[in-house]
Amino acid sequence: MLGFDTVEEYNNINNSKSGYLHKIYKNLFFINANKNGKIEGYETAWKRKNGDVIFIRENANTVKDKTGKILYYEGTMEDITVNKKAELKLIKDKKRSEDDERRKNAYLSRFSEDVKKPIEKIISVSELRAGNKLSPDKCKLYADIINNSSKDLLDFVANIQLLPELKTDKPTISKERFSVNRVVTAVYSNFKDVASNDKDIMIIGKKNLSDDQSYIFSDKDVIKKIFTNIIRNSLKYIEQGDIEFGYRLDKDFFEFYVTSSYLYSYNENSYHQDLKLIVAKGLTELIGGVFKIERTEKETMFTFSVSCNTTNF
Repeated sequence: MLGFDTVEEYNNINNSKSGYLHKIYKNLFFINANKNGKIEGYETAWKRKNGDVIFIRENANTVKDKTGKILYYEGTMEDITVNKKAELKLIKDKKRSEDDERRKNAYLSRFSEDVKKPIEKIISVSELRAGNKLSPDKCKLYADIINNSSKDLLDFVANIQLLPELKTDKPTISKERFSVNRVVTAVYSNFKDVASNDKDIMIIGKKNLSDDQSYIFSDKDVIKKIFTNIIRNSLKYIEQGDIEFGYRLDKDFFEFYVTSSYLYSYNENSYHQDLKLIVAKGLTELIGGVFKIERTEKETMFTFSVSCNTTNF
């Protein structure tokens, strides 16, 4: 069972270790056997001669002389490694399932806000417009609010649809050569009218290269989506200030960034708490990039770096 050819070889090699993986197993064996005169169903881990760990179930009785002095122990040892590993796997799977359930509930709690807020805005504006004569400026303002809130809802649905695909690497990636400057312009166009009358927010799109110098070989729509998710995530928290996005060329990499004047409370795994950031990180990795969150005393910066000539996706 332990891989030794003889008892003598086992005794010479192990000495005081006696095959138990941990010394406490041996100590508990003697304590219980000496106290009760026997030990039943004692499960421990042992180390074999080749270093493998196996699980043993022991049953033993103490053998004593006429004076009550313990002479030795006799009993049986059963190899329960297969069953024990199956049991440990079940425990591990149960814990993983419970952790997944907790994460799912946390997701649903946070994601519900992504649905609730735009719906509340649409309802509120619709009630204000009902039966009221509004100026052209007010009509435009309310129309913008409804339009932006509707985009938020559509964006939420798109992220939900992408999430299971990202876990299996199934989204279709389309590689093409395109101008990053045009992506910045397109993203800016989607957000330039985003500020409502109760927020003082400025969206700034930065282009650090000329159009001819800003070409990259990657997936244009994916980069747009990552920008969009990060900016929408920032808009969810910021009440006033600037949100700036753009890119920098660092040797063979484009480093795309979004900075905002709100302080995002996070740790290394914080993006697992927000649907938009989960998808942004997943898409970044799908096109061979690296997603990061950095924070200073005054702002939060999200970056995703992509090779100028991405060939590893």
